[in-house]
Amino acid sequence: MSDLFRQHLYLGLSFLASSLTDKDFYSVDAAKRIVDRAQKISDFCNLYAPNIADLPAVQLVNEAGAEELDKTIGVFVEQRRKKFTVALPDDEETLLKLYDRLQHRAARRVNRLLFAQVSREKLTKSILSQLDQEIEDQGMLQ
Repeated sequence: MSDLFRQHLYLGLSFLASSLTDKDFYSVDAAKRIVDRAQKISDFCNLYAPNIADLPAVQLVNEAGAEELDKTIGVFVEQRRKKFTVALPDDEETLLKLYDRLQHRAARRVNRLLFAQVSREKLTKSILSQLDQEIEDQGMLQ
């Protein structure tokens, strides 16, 4: 649904409500009240019935899709911040992708804090240890 269509819909609903309750709904003051009420209808719908179709599509197969996931996560963060609720997708695959991406982002935040305090020697030692772990994990997966 386009934004212009929504604006007209909310304005029409507001006008209908005013025509049923106000005697003089053609005055300038009434017009201001109608526009004000339309904005309240819009705010209410955005708060209690967010349009899931406006969310970016999630198409992650590998790390190359992380940018799309990050955009979607950004939408969810803003919804959660403003409305304290989020319209998460229903499908399990997308939920798993979101969870995995959020875990990666959380680990990166922790790492940024650690990098500020770790010496180059300890960082090198940690990288070598993780490379060894990668080799070991590959052996288990084959």
